[in-house]
Amino acid sequence: MKLLISEHDDFESRYVLKFKTEAQKYGLFVSYEKDRAAIDIGLHLTEKVEPNYRKPTQSRIWFQLKGKHKGTLPLRQYEESETIDLSISIEQLKFWYASPEAVYLAVYVESADVFVIEDVRDIVLRQWGERLFEEGTFKVDQESTTIKLRKINESCPEIWERMYFHNSIRIDGPSYKGRPLGHRLDPLRCIPEKFEPDDFENLVFRLLEVHGFREKEAIAPEVLFSNNYGQVKIMKGVLLQTYEWRSQLGTFFGFSDEVEHGLRGESKLESAQGKCLVVIHSNSVTEPNPDAIDRLSSKLLEEEIKNVLFFVNRDFSKNEFGLRSFSYLGNISRNFGKHGIDCSPQFLGDLAFNILIATNVYLEFRDIIRWKIINYLL
Repeated sequence: MKLLISEHDDFESRYVLKFKTEAQKYGLFVSYEKDRAAIDIGLHLTEKVEPNYRKPTQSRIWFQLKGKHKGTLPLRQYEESETIDLSISIEQLKFWYASPEAVYLAVYVESADVFVIEDVRDIVLRQWGERLFEEGTFKVDQESTTIKLRKINESCPEIWERMYFHNSIRIDGPSYKGRPLGHRLDPLRCIPEKFEPDDFENLVFRLLEVHGFREKEAIAPEVLFSNNYGQVKIMKGVLLQTYEWRSQLGTFFGFSDEVEHGLRGESKLESAQGKCLVVIHSNSVTEPNPDAIDRLSSKLLEEEIKNVLFFVNRDFSKNEFGLRSFSYLGNISRNFGKHGIDCSPQFLGDLAFNILIATNVYLEFRDIIRWKIINYLL
């Protein structure tokens, strides 16, 4: 056996070292003791918390490194192309695409002294989508295929910063009607404590944002409330996606003895989409004025707005809001409803439903949520 180091080995060592020098600014390295997963390097992302300190995030990403010799891909050819072709094992490609954590291909182009880095999922979605797993997509005896990395993904700070949008979450354990949520809290049977007004407003805004809400016009609180209304924001807009919620008023927290495995009643699913009015009552001091509701309803109908999303930073239970909860609920639902406008106020328990099924939003606000009542998925 000859003890020789090939030019290929030397080239690979050089670009691996170059990649690590760049990647170490963004995280801590993770690696397999034996390379049997077709993944070269893992990176546990870190974020800066103080000028001289960083802390680990909840995200890990993985990289498979490849290299293109300058003889294989000359600089002129690279500059004139929009993509880099790479032959990849179909089995490995399916494995990377189905991975629960993001896998990137990082190709070093020696002639340009640059890495092109792209998420395998983006590559597959662009070339095959879910057809990657279908019979007939590839020939029966085909073992490899050609993927195309876009040259616009040359390594730069913006490419690395985008990786922080990846989340590593657990999807084992109980699910909500087959949906893995990344936590075990029951969306129908939890109630958060009252939020600080600004936190409540930011949380509701975020929930609306992920449902495609587009604000069209801000409305002065005095249009709906008398003096001393606390903190409230009112706006007209459009919901591009359906916003759904379930009221806790008709949801059972206990079990029925009438069914062998326990029946827990759920309130009907309510929804809104399209044109709507949004009211965020972050510091609820007084109720809306009934006469003001009548006047506003007439204007809303002129604009064909028949949905009102009304968020209240209060618990519906007696301990938090007293009998005024029913007054508040009846006042809004009844006075908008008599004009043919749908409006069921969402108190904190009702809002918990959307907080907990919108996992990314829940993870974003998790540190400021304090739970008054917690029930876990069974």
